[in-house]
Amino acid sequence: MTSKLQKTFEFHEAFEMIEQLRVMFQVQAKQERFETLNAFTDCKMAEGSSMSVHVLKMKAYVEQLARLGYPFGDELATDVILASLPKSFNQFVMIFTMNDWERSINELHNTLINVEASIKKFGNN
Repeated sequence: MTSKLQKTFEFHEAFEMIEQLRVMFQVQAKQERFETLNAFTDCKMAEGSSMSVHVLKMKAYVEQLARLGYPFGDELATDVILASLPKSFNQFVMIFTMNDWERSINELHNTLINVEASIKKFGNN
């Protein structure tokens, strides 16, 4: 806590201090949640860019939302990540959803590493 903030709450009881701090930072937290959720759902991987970097970025958004008190389950996070992939991953996404596979984000990331290697090796037919 900064010295200015400490001085502000110098003569307050703990409960009153917590309530005032909550009110002070609630607006900031809502704004951060909105911006993070917006960035997460708007994030699209460019064709030919690194899938690994993209998934790690998406995972960071999921982790940030959880820290803000709004955790995404793996299933919903996986859906958003799959929807963010470029057309070269369409066949994989179709197979993944048709087979109703369940993966954690880390498992999905590892699977996508292999898929990306196959796409680079054989192309997307």
